[in-house]
Amino acid sequence: MYFTDDNEENKIKLSDAYKMKQIQKEGLDLFIKKNTDYGDAYKTYGPIGVLVRIGDKINRLSTITNNNITVIPTESLRDTLIDLHNYSAMAIMLLDSKEKKLNRLVTEIEPKVDTETISKFSSLV
Repeated sequence: MYFTDDNEENKIKLSDAYKMKQIQKEGLDLFIKKNTDYGDAYKTYGPIGVLVRIGDKINRLSTITNNNITVIPTESLRDTLIDLHNYSAMAIMLLDSKEKKLNRLVTEIEPKVDTETISKFSSLV
């Protein structure tokens, strides 16, 4: 699919962006379905747990591509890549969540220093 743009290079870039968006939508739809079926199971072991699952998928991917053998008959190379896409997004979500919690914790325990104290300290240095 092309967007309205006369520049051929921009048409290709926009076409690729559209394809990426379609793949992301497919991944999101699958994430929603699996999350409905399994709940937030990916959160159980945090980012490390998701990285282990990514390792499992990469091993499966290697088996599929090197031996042309599909361990699970209904799971194609494409399905495995969509799963990797989703696992990567899940790991990022968990990392971002962990970082936000850490930042919130630092903000809560950080000593409150008023500007007058800062001025007095600065004049001593």
